[in-house]
Amino acid sequence: MSLGMLGKYERLDVLGHGASGIVYLAKDTLLGKLVAIKHIAAQGEDRDRFLEEARVLDRLRHPNIVQVNSVDLIDGKVVLDMEYVSGSNLQDVLRRTPQLPVADAVGIAAQICDGLAFAHANRTVHRDVKPANIIISHDGEVKLVDFGLAEVLGTNSFAGGAGTYAYMAPEDFHAEELSDRQSDIWAAGVILYEMLAGRRPFRVARPKDPFAWKRAVDEDPYAPIPQERPEVPEALDRIAAKALARDKGERYADAAEMARDLRALGLAATRSALAEDLSATSFADAPHDGEEPTIAAIDFRAGRLEQAWEENEEAPTVAAGALPGFPFLPDIDAFLALAPEQWDAARAALRSGDLARWLRSVGEDPLAATADEISRDLARDPDDALRDFLYRSGLDTSTEARNGFEEGSRRIKEGQFAEAAGLLRRSTRLDPSRPAAYERLAHALRTQGDASGALQVLEEAVTRHPGDRTLSRELTSQAGARLTLSTQTVSFGVMRKGEKRTQRVSLRNAGTGVVQGRVGAAPGWVEIEPRTFTTRQRQQLLFTAQTDNVWQTPAEYRETVVLETSAGRHEIVVQATVLPARLGFAQIFYWYIPVLICALLPLLAGLAAPHTFAPGVRHLWEPGAVASGLLCGSLFVLATAADTVGKYRLIPLLLLSLSILGATAIGRGLGSYEDHAAREMLVRATPPILIVLVMQAAIQARDPRGWGRWPIWAFIICALGAAVAYVIGHG
Repeated sequence: MSLGMLGKYERLDVLGHGASGIVYLAKDTLLGKLVAIKHIAAQGEDRDRFLEEARVLDRLRHPNIVQVNSVDLIDGKVVLDMEYVSGSNLQDVLRRTPQLPVADAVGIAAQICDGLAFAHANRTVHRDVKPANIIISHDGEVKLVDFGLAEVLGTNSFAGGAGTYAYMAPEDFHAEELSDRQSDIWAAGVILYEMLAGRRPFRVARPKDPFAWKRAVDEDPYAPIPQERPEVPEALDRIAAKALARDKGERYADAAEMARDLRALGLAATRSALAEDLSATSFADAPHDGEEPTIAAIDFRAGRLEQAWEENEEAPTVAAGALPGFPFLPDIDAFLALAPEQWDAARAALRSGDLARWLRSVGEDPLAATADEISRDLARDPDDALRDFLYRSGLDTSTEARNGFEEGSRRIKEGQFAEAAGLLRRSTRLDPSRPAAYERLAHALRTQGDASGALQVLEEAVTRHPGDRTLSRELTSQAGARLTLSTQTVSFGVMRKGEKRTQRVSLRNAGTGVVQGRVGAAPGWVEIEPRTFTTRQRQQLLFTAQTDNVWQTPAEYRETVVLETSAGRHEIVVQATVLPARLGFAQIFYWYIPVLICALLPLLAGLAAPHTFAPGVRHLWEPGAVASGLLCGSLFVLATAADTVGKYRLIPLLLLSLSILGATAIGRGLGSYEDHAAREMLVRATPPILIVLVMQAAIQARDPRGWGRWPIWAFIICALGAAVAYVIGHG
């Protein structure tokens, strides 16, 4: 039931339409797995903002968040590749069972909070938490979907907030306030209340009026859940009430805290129990009018169909207008219009007998007999059988194929390769006797970066037209390519955040054909040039690690770059250890300058002493220099522990030479009264500094996060510098 290719994805079914784009059930032809893709019609700044948001979402890897596999630009539109989840969304569950068992409600709410807590810890706010954006998989795992997209793509938002009115927090209705993590917690509280009470905590007469919702959440009293459902424990009601506190100071500040409180009740259903409770009923409701389709609803339907086949359940009776793999079909003309695009579904329906049963349900008994006759010939090629049925049903397959070929060829000349591929694939299905259609279809796919799909088309073409030299030569050129990589792992080593580092990877074509390829997937912190390439011999790829784009430091990053080429799919592991950026002047001046001044106070006191405090003694600057030099050594240890930029370590290290200068001056003047005073002052002033310096180095090496924390020693150096300066000045 293919709807055509979209890059490397074979679209199998339309899951739904929304304001922001189309959601498809698709097959990743390179990995051979089912995914859900969202084809988003965002342009200009909206597209750029969405791509930036998607890079953040790519790092949200948590069991309770639907995984974003990749984001791509195909034909100028954004394609979001997401995890395929077999399950139902919570909205459908509540539509069937308004009041869930207490254990199920607590278990679901705790998992929602787990996902939100992880997102919040990674500085991402959902802004549209609601039952339609929550999937419950067949194994009882709760997953959040559409993370952060509401802000980029636009929802029915009002004033300062964004989201669905019924689940928006009070602050979301005020332009002067901003949505934050507590807005998500409010929405989780609304959902918890709704699962337990069978209704939302606040209701309005006009659901589409934002002002009505604002008045309700600002003014209507909170009705305790036990009033609606007496068996709900008071402790559970208190959790819901705290999540729905209008004053953010009284509301949960952390979703993880709410999850802990829910589990502390000892009521939460396990995932296996949750799965068992929800598996008894099939949730095949389609999204209601005006609702954005979620991946959940369609995934569950697909999952139930697979499950039925696996368990050998009896196939359901085909109702009028219902044909597996197709939308509602009122008559045979609708089927003939869609069959060339949904070829696999039409072929399967003919072979299984579903098509004949459907034809009888819509009053087409003669065609049903024709379908039965064709389907009984099991030795016949299924594609030829479907073409025969379409022709006998009134579809001029030859003319349709010729028109598709001509229009597809014209689209190729205009550079519209995606549209051309769809038309040419339709042409080859309806009439495989035209070799040029296969050649141009392969060209259109290859131009879009779908080298694997192009190779499959050429292999099929040569099978059907073994004597065509052009096709054979093209297949040899593509199939003869064999790519080898200079390395399977690119290591950038240890880097500081903000640092940029490059590595080169050499690709070598060890075969006879031409290798065409592109970068199919790469982590957000790695840039690769060129993104697309064509080579007969060698190709250099430049990998650049951009550590500005990493969120967490210190951390070790190990991710995969995917190269999609005509010689196959290749993976390169990229890894780096990223440490926090060293502290610059803007981050340290408030303590660095005072500590440096205090370290130099003994020298200044020694220079001033002969004129102010000790007339007749001319040489007190020497012990002051020794003391200041040692304190600067302590400042060097401090600056190293604080991980400052190198020059702010070099300054105290150079000033350490004051100790040598002062000690040398004292040594040269042995025997005089002034030098005797200087030596006596040196003995009094320096031992405390030496003791502190040794203790500082030892403790910071052994316990850097405890007593070795550098702010403690900054205070000690300042106090010690002031004390020694006083002793020298008044000695």
